[in-house]
Amino acid sequence: MKKLYFLLMLFVLTGCPSPYWENRVNMVVTNNSDADIACFFPRVSDYPLEDYPYHVYPDTTITFARHFVQFPFKAKATTEYVFLCYHDVAKVYEYYKTDTLSFFIFDNSLIEGKGLCEWEKVAKNYDVMARYDFSLEDLRSLSVSNLSIAISYPPTPEMKDIKMWPPYEEIVKSAESSKP
Repeated sequence: MKKLYFLLMLFVLTGCPSPYWENRVNMVVTNNSDADIACFFPRVSDYPLEDYPYHVYPDTTITFARHFVQFPFKAKATTEYVFLCYHDVAKVYEYYKTDTLSFFIFDNSLIEGKGLCEWEKVAKNYDVMARYDFSLEDLRSLSVSNLSIAISYPPTPEMKDIKMWPPYEEIVKSAESSKP
């Protein structure tokens, strides 16, 4: 009887996917640079309160807290990193009532293991390696499947028409010049 119960439970647990993971869309970051990077992209769950002091595009100042930055994404890693997953990324755009959201890329050495004072310096000096200003259509154009969006640093030629700061050519040149 215990064996039958065990087999039934095994079947139920492995055969029934969790609704939480159904139709999830992952943002997959590939770091093709020689530096470890850290990234930030807003989610609804990060700032669930009305009037939280995080501003969205066209205000591209760094007003988000350091603990919302995800890091590290290792230099020239053999694997890609799943950055975020959403049921519907369009809901984030709807939540912030905007047509563009900024994806920030930082030099990980400036923030990992550092305190609030260093983070405030990064924000004040705008120490950003790159900022991609993604429209929902941009993200859809970077979809590699219904379940993932591919984002690269430095940007790939497929990303050159996406609005970014510094401009595409400068980011690519900067990443090339930082090679040993």
